[in-house]
Amino acid sequence: MRPSQWREILYHVCRWCSWLFIFLTALCGLFGVWLEPDPAGWPKLLKFHRLLQANADWLVTFLPVGAGGFALIAANLGEPWYWNSIQKLLDQFQRDVFDKAYGDDFAADHRVTLYRFGKRCWWPGNRWRFWWPWGRGNRPWSGWLIPILRAGERSTGRTVFLAKGSGAFEGVAGAAFFSQRGVVELKDLPDVHGNVAPDVRADYARTTFVPVQWLQSRLERRRPCAKSFLAIRIEVNNRPWGVIMIDSRAEKIPAPQVTLHKFLSMRSALEVLLERA
Repeated sequence: MRPSQWREILYHVCRWCSWLFIFLTALCGLFGVWLEPDPAGWPKLLKFHRLLQANADWLVTFLPVGAGGFALIAANLGEPWYWNSIQKLLDQFQRDVFDKAYGDDFAADHRVTLYRFGKRCWWPGNRWRFWWPWGRGNRPWSGWLIPILRAGERSTGRTVFLAKGSGAFEGVAGAAFFSQRGVVELKDLPDVHGNVAPDVRADYARTTFVPVQWLQSRLERRRPCAKSFLAIRIEVNNRPWGVIMIDSRAEKIPAPQVTLHKFLSMRSALEVLLERA
């Protein structure tokens, strides 16, 4: 099941829970405060009434707070229809870029990932040490590029990049986010898997704007490293919002100028949708 589908299910669950808590709040107010049942007519209703009165203090607090909490979670998740629309745009963009060049083999090795800039990231994955995964000198509130959707896959991606500032960022996505042009392209990068000289890995890390330790940690976890990148900054209301990053195990992104043109053709629709995200 795709992340967008999980998001849709969670959204509807939170919405229903919010309405349920609102209904229970009204029910408690109605039967616990205003209505006094007839002791002779409905003994069970009288018992229920006394139970509500005995627990009125915490019910009056818990139920409205619960309703507001579920409503807030649903609002942060966003309405499913526009996340599904963004997913379809990414899927079509991936097909437009890679389908002609690689056919049915493009999905796993040629990826399109949407990153969103967030000031806080409470768990950036197993980047460094388990007890402080943000890395030396970084904090949860340092600023991060967080993957939220990926074309054609059942996961959003797990790699989070530091985006503290123009002099303190990680990855090709971070470079594109802070660059003047908003576009970074890399190609013909070496294969760093297997028995590779340390100098080759150090050069790869420097070229892709990541520390050598970060690259080594990724290789130890058997995560793939791309040979070509194309990262494009996304702006919403004239402010940087995030990055679309294309990474490929091939040595070059097929027709990067055509790819940029295809991105520009869908950018207006994407930015309208992202205004609601």
